[in-house]
Amino acid sequence: MIVWHPKVHRHFQESLYFYLLRVQSYNRESFRRFLLKHLAERYLSAYCIYEVYGAHDIMLRIWLPEEMAESFHGELRANPGLKITQILPFRVSEQLYYWRWDDDNSPPPTDLDVNILTPEKVRAIRDKSDSRLKKDFQERNLLREMRPNRSIKCFIGVSRPETPTDEATGTLLKRICAIVETKVNRRKLSRFSLYCGAGFAWSIVKIETGQFYNINSLTVKLWEELISSNGHTHTHIVSNADYGQRDDISDAAILAVSGKDLVVNSFIPYLYEQEVETAKLGKIEGLVQTKVIHLALAPEDEKSIRAALVAVIDNDEDQFVGVLFAAFSKRERFLRQSRDHFINKILGENAVNRVLRMAKIDKAKKPKLLALGDLLNIYAATIKEAKIPESENLEGAWQQASKLRNDCVHGHLYFDKDWESALTTFMNFLIRYQRLQETVCRVLTDK
Repeated sequence: MIVWHPKVHRHFQESLYFYLLRVQSYNRESFRRFLLKHLAERYLSAYCIYEVYGAHDIMLRIWLPEEMAESFHGELRANPGLKITQILPFRVSEQLYYWRWDDDNSPPPTDLDVNILTPEKVRAIRDKSDSRLKKDFQERNLLREMRPNRSIKCFIGVSRPETPTDEATGTLLKRICAIVETKVNRRKLSRFSLYCGAGFAWSIVKIETGQFYNINSLTVKLWEELISSNGHTHTHIVSNADYGQRDDISDAAILAVSGKDLVVNSFIPYLYEQEVETAKLGKIEGLVQTKVIHLALAPEDEKSIRAALVAVIDNDEDQFVGVLFAAFSKRERFLRQSRDHFINKILGENAVNRVLRMAKIDKAKKPKLLALGDLLNIYAATIKEAKIPESENLEGAWQQASKLRNDCVHGHLYFDKDWESALTTFMNFLIRYQRLQETVCRVLTDK
């Protein structure tokens, strides 16, 4: 069976869910037939169906298109053929460990590799019509072949502990992971996965083993770890491993993203949630496709660009200008505060006035009155004079960014016609400034 990396499912706007199902007068063959029909009618084809011992009959693991997630629960209960009397959901927010990739320390696929995926390509894999494409995707860690395993499968739900802080909760998760990994390393357990989320548990541990005793041993260890925080576990042992499983990218997901550029959608889904005129839509898509995704932006910078694009989508000029000016102001403060220390550290004591002359800045001008353009010229002159290695492109040509900052302050930005060029200038500035700040911090911390 082909298994896609979770990043691929998320690329196609799918979210992972687990459902515990209790069925009235449970009959294996009848229920299986009705459930597979129910999933096929909704074009869902990324699921594992586990028959489990205990108070519940079925553990369903399924990737759902985000827009179907709310209705799926109710539709399951409403299907008369399924006779479900109780549904307990669990939505995965983070997959902390996944044996198919993490067991051999394989790196996850890069965003660039994931972004090459299109509905046509994933369908070609599903239909087995392009073996070379499949081999290429395997080499990129986008997919893997999974062979069946006859060992005992088990899911252990862990309740949310009463920990005082998020840090303590994170530490507990790491300890849970370490407990299971220790047993995996001793070959007591295998195929370990750890999911964190919300629903009938706080986290779910999935393991496989050759002996029931190893499940008991693990639950005791977990209980000992959880007892101090009033946590507890509930165990669901799989009784029938071959009940039904697939891991395609569902046609439901492909249909849901029809008309969207998936790369653009992954950066700014808000674009496709609003009614945007065709010309503006094309410009935003082009800007993200050709510029944003190819820049190694810091998370904070991505957030600023995303906020600016939301302002463009909403035709909110004040918000657009506010986002840009806030970003410029924050960087001005850093440059202003670090100025004298940086200059003296790299050029020697009492070098500030000399640099001000080189940058053509009046030395009588108070530091707090220096605008972004002045500060960038000062740093450019310092770097040029110091001949810092690999910093040639920081020595000048900051004029466009300085002008944009001033246009934002003085109301000279013509939003309707200038937003696209303004954003391009802003992004170019962020990338160069990021290098400048790294250079400054390296100099200041160098002994």
